[in-house]
Amino acid sequence: MKNYIAIILLSSALVGCASTTEEDVSQAENFCTDSNWTEVGKKVALSGKSVRTYLKYQERCPDLTGANKESYLDGFTVGVKEYCTFENGYEAGDTGKENINVCPLELRAGYDKGYKKGYKNLQANKAEVKRLAEIEQKRKEMDKSDSGR
Repeated sequence: MKNYIAIILLSSALVGCASTTEEDVSQAENFCTDSNWTEVGKKVALSGKSVRTYLKYQERCPDLTGANKESYLDGFTVGVKEYCTFENGYEAGDTGKENINVCPLELRAGYDKGYKKGYKNLQANKAEVKRLAEIEQKRKEMDKSDSGR
């Protein structure tokens, strides 16, 4: 089962490209000496980043072993299960973050449903702010024309 999830995570990473920030790359030196790759993988997943972030660490740390990659994938698997929820999808949509599809197919439905609902809420809030700004602008225009009489 663990191998199945790891395969799905890796294949979904190939489908959905998530960018790795310069901050991630600059922190890579710290990860080279970090022996707890399980926690690194979990942290990456919980931040909504792609499993492929490991490749950036591997570029900076050429001495990484296969055991480190396995530990990273174990942590990422745990983290992605915690991250790919309706609630996190809603928060991402409601704050206007891009839906970068880091969730594997079997976990994506709840996250995507939350994302759509959060994004819809964000759009409704923006429309309300725009409507209130227009009302305020009209009020100011009316006040200005009334004071000119």
